Amino acid sequence: TACSDRGGRVPTWFELDGIRRRTGIRWANGDLSQYEWTSDIGDAATRSVLALGFSGLNFGPTADNSELYYRCVFDKVNG
Repeated sequence: TACSDRGGRVPTWFELDGIRRRTGIRWANGDLSQYEWTSDIGDAATRSVLALGFSGLNFGPTADNSELYYRCVFDKVNG
């Protein structure tokens, strides 16, 4: 909600993986052992949203009970 209220969105797994692979990007507020949320659902039955770790591992926490870092991305605009 905080991200969408600013006009952004949480990145997809593929977008976040691309961010993770770039040099100079700060991951999870500097904690490389942490995961960041993606917007992709891993298991619709359990409302499991995928999170990605800096090591490339996936984590499928239940959306209601896991506090993880998130990245707010914005569409590129001209002007």
